[in-house]
Amino acid sequence: MDVESILSIYEAMYPIEGIRYVFLDEIQYTENWELWMKVIYDSRKDFRLMATGSASPVLEKGAADSGTGRWSVLKIPIMSSYEYCRLRQLDELVLPDHLCPSKLLKMSGAQLSDLMNRFVSLVNHFNRYLMIGGFPELVLSDDDMYAQRMLREDVVDKVIKRDVLSLFNIRSPLLMGLMKRNLV
Repeated sequence: MDVESILSIYEAMYPIEGIRYVFLDEIQYTENWELWMKVIYDSRKDFRLMATGSASPVLEKGAADSGTGRWSVLKIPIMSSYEYCRLRQLDELVLPDHLCPSKLLKMSGAQLSDLMNRFVSLVNHFNRYLMIGGFPELVLSDDDMYAQRMLREDVVDKVIKRDVLSLFNIRSPLLMGLMKRNLV
């Protein structure tokens, strides 16, 4: 079903006056998504579109091809280890004001030693961050086995088995699996 039909059905079911917001997830799997988004943007001033997707190169290409001047691509990276600590509300996280990597070079040995002592209590948290990644849902989980399983299933398996195959137009995933086994 084309998008105009979906929007018409939606409007018939929910006749709302004014601006309507439409959220579309994993948009890169919809054929010609960038073309119909362009048409909706240009012709339907009462709709605001928000599209997400995990294959950012596909989204960036579509935005460059059809969306120039119409929409923006906003990349949202995973959380940094600092953000991980803030989300976990770790009281040990006490940093000097305005600390940045370039200032480390100018610090004395005593200042660096003091700084490193402040981070000792965070070593286990940093190791956990490296183990489960920087995804908010996983950061807040206390079940590391669950977090690793979700990371593997939702991120690694989907990216390798779905996004990479479609992004690079791989027609034979079986061959890719064989190549993966030979690399390991």
